[in-house]
Amino acid sequence: MDSPFTVSFAVDPIADPVESASGLGQAEHWGRWNDDTRVSVRFRENLPSGFEAQIVCAVTSANIGRFITVIVGGCTRRFVCTGTLTKGLEVVKLRFRCEQPARVMEFLIPDVEPGSTIDVRSLGLGLSTMTIVPLSARPAAAAVGVHSHG
Repeated sequence: MDSPFTVSFAVDPIADPVESASGLGQAEHWGRWNDDTRVSVRFRENLPSGFEAQIVCAVTSANIGRFITVIVGGCTRRFVCTGTLTKGLEVVKLRFRCEQPARVMEFLIPDVEPGSTIDVRSLGLGLSTMTIVPLSARPAAAAVGVHSHG
């Protein structure tokens, strides 16, 4: 995977280049909520050794300002999201440079809010889209988590 690609979480099933996903609920018009404290996205091929993940997401009120951990191979990044479905989705940018080939990206959600009588699901992180942009050869110092508001 040497060219940029985007994964949409609003389609069912999640299309190529995703092979499988777990920890996610049903597709909705904007994306999907997690339905577990761990979300795993497995790609058909290895991710680039260096890439930027541009994640369009939202969190529930219990996760505003809390770290969400993303693991790819032996690399771990964390981000804080303040976007909600009510306030608007947020764009988070994380850079990875991993020595180990990896096909799986995992999200660890710190707090899953219990549902209500209207919506009984336990939610924490909502994923809309994720764009993977391969990085050109850069110094290892550039492989840090970057957070921006979109």
